Amino acid sequence: MIEQVTMDIQEEGNITIISMRGELTLLDAPGVKKTLDSVTSQGRKLFLFDFEKLTFLDSSGVGLLLRFNAQLQSLKGRFAFINFHKSVANTMQKALPQQIRDTSYFETRQNALDYLNS
Repeated sequence: MIEQVTMDIQEEGNITIISMRGELTLLDAPGVKKTLDSVTSQGRKLFLFDFEKLTFLDSSGVGLLLRFNAQLQSLKGRFAFINFHKSVANTMQKALPQQIRDTSYFETRQNALDYLNS
């Protein structure tokens, strides 16, 4: 049974921290997009995604992240990732462009926050 994705959104200074839990699939992508659009419409441009409890991500989830990255770039914003669950790490390694993997994934929360604050 698919565990619907849930999102916990917190703000730390000018950074929006989004912790996802469950499985991000085609069924959940429109709702996640709507939430992200709502946050960016409030002027938020820096995002930290914590995927420690995100246990599955399909191609629609990856596409959503790529489109969100393009949207943030047009707003002069950016995002970072931390804590890839083992099953999600494999998908992200295969699907995300090398440039995004190299510049947006961090081993620690502090390193990601430092990058976003620089």
